[in-house]
Amino acid sequence: MTDERTDAIGHPHSLTHAAMPPPAPPTASPWEFAPMNEPEEWRQDVPDEKQAVVERAFDTATRGISSFLDHARFGRSPDADAGLPFKATTSLSARPKHGGAIRVFTQSARPGSVGENGHRAAGGESSSTTGRPTGAVPPVIFGAYYVPGSVSDVDQFVGRNAARARWDPFCKSAEVKERHNIACVVVRQEFYPRLLFSGREQWLICAGRRLKNGGSLFVSASLPDAWVPPPAKHLVRSHQLFGAHYVLPRANDCAADDAEAKKRRRANASAFFPKNFATNFASRLANAARGYEAFAPEPLDGSAFTLDRVNAALCPSTAMVSVAQIDLRNGMPRWFYYLVAVQFARVMRNFRRGIVLSKDDERWWDFGSSDGADGASSRGSFGDDKRS
Repeated sequence: MTDERTDAIGHPHSLTHAAMPPPAPPTASPWEFAPMNEPEEWRQDVPDEKQAVVERAFDTATRGISSFLDHARFGRSPDADAGLPFKATTSLSARPKHGGAIRVFTQSARPGSVGENGHRAAGGESSSTTGRPTGAVPPVIFGAYYVPGSVSDVDQFVGRNAARARWDPFCKSAEVKERHNIACVVVRQEFYPRLLFSGREQWLICAGRRLKNGGSLFVSASLPDAWVPPPAKHLVRSHQLFGAHYVLPRANDCAADDAEAKKRRRANASAFFPKNFATNFASRLANAARGYEAFAPEPLDGSAFTLDRVNAALCPSTAMVSVAQIDLRNGMPRWFYYLVAVQFARVMRNFRRGIVLSKDDERWWDFGSSDGADGASSRGSFGDDKRS
């Protein structure tokens, strides 16, 4: 009898083939990260020193997400080959029609990365931040999931910078402090105290890029402390070394995924042997679910989709990779960030729910929302016309 195990992204494989490495990803990256337009909109009226912070975030996000997608799609990546594997950390299950499982991975920080330490390096000034830095550079957290919504649906939601407290239970408030242009803003966020830890605040510069395939890449990074007011005495300023949302157009519809998953479950459920009911039934259902919980999106150049008036791919669903590297400055060791990764999965679940609810019912924003006029104006990512 052949023993079976599963790999890091949930694909079953036989121990008899364990010695065979997965095929190497293509030499040239199949994932689209190039901007659709030059010069990019986010640069307009943005000072050079702030552009440098955004550029570091784009570069770091591109390198990390591209390698992660190679890992998810091909089972192998340049980072893993270099000794920086992506470690499966936690997951939250959901039916395929709702986007399927949200899977979270962690990766050790790349040593000496300028992008990962740019918030401290910019300007060469000393830090005025309170709190205690993490003993080592915090790990990078990756969330991978599908969204039953188009690129434009995601864009509209991400563009609501001031409405984060509407969907993130950890966020006390979010406020746009400076709007450089329609694709680049400075945001101050404040987070509730948790357990023994004080409340946190962070000042982020956020920018969006339309990609050549009709997808999107949103990034954010903390501004250097010398560029922003000092935190209130009851708050500790955390540092988001970088964060990103990568939005990849997807040809599959999540509802079709759900129908296919049902067929597979029925087929596996009817194939068990009566004498081994419990073992076979559980095993086959687990294998069926595993195939749909795995995250392995296809690289798409956008040619399969028509584009709307702001060049977003008109697609039935999207594949998303959300990534963050945050120093909470609470003096905790790196293992503490495992708990942060678990919370990250829950935040991404709320994030996805918000995308779906807001696209289906515009009144979702108004019910109990406190973002007001600023939240409405922040909807216009990449030059969208605002709804009346």
